[in-house]
Amino acid sequence: MLEIQALHKDYQGKRVLDSIHFSIGDGEIVGLIGMSGSGKSTLARCVVGLEKPQAGKMLWNGQSLNDKSVRRKSRRDIQMVFQDPRNSLNPAWTVKRSLLESMRQFHGTRSAAAHEHMMEGLLTSVRLPVDSLHRYPHELSTGQCQRVCLARSLVPEPKLLVLDECLSALDVSIQAQMITLLRDLHQHRQMSYLFISHDIAVVASLCQKIIVIQQGVIVEAADAHTLIHNPRHPYTRSLLADTPTLPEFTYASEEREERSLVL
Repeated sequence: MLEIQALHKDYQGKRVLDSIHFSIGDGEIVGLIGMSGSGKSTLARCVVGLEKPQAGKMLWNGQSLNDKSVRRKSRRDIQMVFQDPRNSLNPAWTVKRSLLESMRQFHGTRSAAAHEHMMEGLLTSVRLPVDSLHRYPHELSTGQCQRVCLARSLVPEPKLLVLDECLSALDVSIQAQMITLLRDLHQHRQMSYLFISHDIAVVASLCQKIIVIQQGVIVEAADAHTLIHNPRHPYTRSLLADTPTLPEFTYASEEREERSLVL
C-alpha cells in the first residue's frame, strides 16, 4: 500500500531523515519507535504531505506521492491524528462543527440527515456519547478530545491512519482504553496504521511490525514479537532496557493465537 524508498529530509542543512526504506501493507499495523529528535514526526509529516523530502520516493499503491494529482487523491485515503488533541481542534467550534467541516469536504453531496447519521455513528465508534456533538473542546477531557480527533480522521474512510504520538498526552489508564479502541477499529475497518511513539511498550502492545529509528536512520525492523524478544541493535536493546514493563503478548501474537483457536 505505502512504500518509502531512500527518503531524505534536511532542515537548514542538517540531515533529519537519511535513506529511509520501509513499507506498509493493506491492513497492517506498523510501529515507528525512537526517542525525541529521531525524525519520527518529520517522517509522518512527509507521508501525509505536510513536509516535502529532498530526495527519495513515496509510493501509494504504486503511484508516486510526489505527483500532485496522486497526492490530492490520497488525502481521502491517508489521514493523520496529531499528538496534542486540544491544539488540533478549533476551541470556538463544537464537536459537530469540527466533524461537519470534514464531511463537507469529503461527503459534500450527502444530505444534512445523512451527515447527522454519520456523525452519530462516528462518535459511537470511538465510544463517545452522541450528545458530545454539542460540546466544545474545553468541556471535554484530553482523552475525549483525542477521540473526537480520531472520529474526524475517520470521516473520509481512510485506508491508512498516521498516528503521531497520539497517546502521549494521556494518562496510562486512558492509553490502555485507546489501544483497545484502535485494535477494535482496525479489526472492523481493516485500516492500516503507522503508529508513532517513543514508548516501546505501547508500540509492542498494538503493532504487528516495529521499525526503530535513531537520528534519522532506521537501525532495525522486525515483527513485534521478534524485536521484543530478540533485539539485534544496541539502540533497540537500550530502549527495551529502559522499559520496566512489556506486554506478555504482542497484538500480532494474539491475532495468531485467535486464528489458531478458530482453526
